[in-house]
Amino acid sequence: MPTSPRSSKLPLHVGVVVFEGVMQQDFIGVTSYFEQLPNFCDQPVKFSTVSITGGPLRSKNALGFGMPLYATHSYQDVTEHIDILLIPGGRGRFELQKHRQFMDFVRDVAEGATYVLTVCTGSAILADTGFLDGKRATTNKIAYQDVMKAHTGVQWVHKARWVVDGKVWTSSGVTAGIDMAHAFVSTIYDKTAADGIARYMENVPNTDASNDPFAVRKEINENGQDRSVGLDESTAHCCPTVPSSAGESEVLEVRDGSAAYVGKGVLNTVKNVNEIIAPALEGKDVTQQAALDKFMVETLDGTQNEWGWCRQPDAVPARAVVQRYQQRFARNKLTMQEFMILSANGEVINLIEEAIKATGYTNKVKLGMDVAASEFYNGTTDARYNLDFKNENAPDSEKIFADKLNDLYEGFIATCKNSSDIVSIEDPVRSGRQGAVDQLHVEGGQGRAVVGNNLTVTNPTRVQKAIDMKT
Repeated sequence: MPTSPRSSKLPLHVGVVVFEGVMQQDFIGVTSYFEQLPNFCDQPVKFSTVSITGGPLRSKNALGFGMPLYATHSYQDVTEHIDILLIPGGRGRFELQKHRQFMDFVRDVAEGATYVLTVCTGSAILADTGFLDGKRATTNKIAYQDVMKAHTGVQWVHKARWVVDGKVWTSSGVTAGIDMAHAFVSTIYDKTAADGIARYMENVPNTDASNDPFAVRKEINENGQDRSVGLDESTAHCCPTVPSSAGESEVLEVRDGSAAYVGKGVLNTVKNVNEIIAPALEGKDVTQQAALDKFMVETLDGTQNEWGWCRQPDAVPARAVVQRYQQRFARNKLTMQEFMILSANGEVINLIEEAIKATGYTNKVKLGMDVAASEFYNGTTDARYNLDFKNENAPDSEKIFADKLNDLYEGFIATCKNSSDIVSIEDPVRSGRQGAVDQLHVEGGQGRAVVGNNLTVTNPTRVQKAIDMKT
C-alpha cells in the first residue's frame, strides 16, 4: 500500500448520519474507500458520525439486535462544514423520519455539502426532507416499491446500482454502495486511486451502474404448486406478476425440469428474460403494444410458438383483487376458479355481496369471475360441465350443458345487481366453444366483458378470430 507524507490540503470532512437501527454495512464500505484517500491520492479525511442525541447506538436486524456503534456528535453540536454527507438506510429510519428537527438538519447540510451520497433506503430519508424532489435517484430494490410510492416527487430509477444527479449520488443496497464509492472516487479523484483502493480491499467492483442483478424479473409462486415469472415495471408505479395457467392451445411453456418445484421451476425463463428479452426491449415505446408484439414474435422468436422461450413474461396485467382462488389447486368444493373484486374498479357470490354491503362498498366496486370452464368440462364422456367435479361420485344433477351454464351465470348477475355488478366473466365455457360465448355475450348485455384466457390463449390467430366475430 502506498504511503504519503502529511498533505497540505485541508481535510475532507465526511459526515455520516447514524441512528438507532441503522444498517452499518451501508456506510462502512463507503467510508472504507474514503479512509484510503490519504494514501492513494494525498487527500486528508476526517469523519463525524451524527445522530439525534449523539453517543452510543445499535444497528438492528429483523430480530431487533445488532452491533453497537457511536455517534460523535448530536445534530445540534455540528458546527463544522460537512463536505460529503453520507446517509445510510436501515430499519430504524421510520422513527428517525418522525424527528422533524433532525430531518431539517439533514436537508440544510445536504444543501450546503459539496456532495451528498446515500446507500440503500438512505435515499428515502433524504427524499423525506424534500431534497430529492425532481431529482433522479434509486434505492434498495426490496424496498423500492414502498419508497417510490411514498415519495412520488422523485424520479426513481429502478434498474441502477447507483444514480448520479448533479452533486447527489444514490445507490441501491449494501454492495451497491461500495460500487458507488468506487465510481465516486474514480470520477471525483482518480481512477488509478480507486483501482488501488479496490485492490487493497480485495474488492471487485461493478463499474456499470446499469448492471443491476437485483432489478430483475424473478421466479414467483403461482398457485401453491407451480412457479411463474414476476417482474418489476420501470414504466409505472407498480410491481405486477403474470401467474397464469396454460390452455390447451396456448404457446409453449418453458419449465426447468429440475428437481426443484417438481420440474415446474422457471429460472431458465427468468434468465432468458433478463439476458435476451429485456435488453432487446429497453428503450422501446411501451404504449405501442402491437409493435412490441410483432417485434417479440417475428424478431426475437421467429417461430409459430409465439415467444417460445417464455409464454408471456412481459404481459402487463390489469389490476384485480382475487377474492377466492379455487378449482383444481384448492382443497374445497368450489367449481369456478376465481372470484375477483375489480376496483372501478351460488353461495360465494352471496358471501361476497354481504361483505360488500357490510363494509360500505355498495355500488363502489365491480365483480369479475374467472370460471376456467375447461377444467370441469366432461368432454371425454358426455360433453357436459360437471359442477361437482371434485367429487368422484358427483350426482348427475350437477352435470349440465352449456345453455344451462349460461343460465347459472345470469343468476349470478341477477344476485349482484343491487349492490355491485358482475362486469366480466373469464372463460365461461371450454376453449373452442365459440357459439356459447356468442350466446353469453348477447344475453349479458352492454358493459359486460367476456374475457378470453383459455379461449384466446394469447394466440394472435384466436384473438383476431374473436375480433372478427365481434365476440
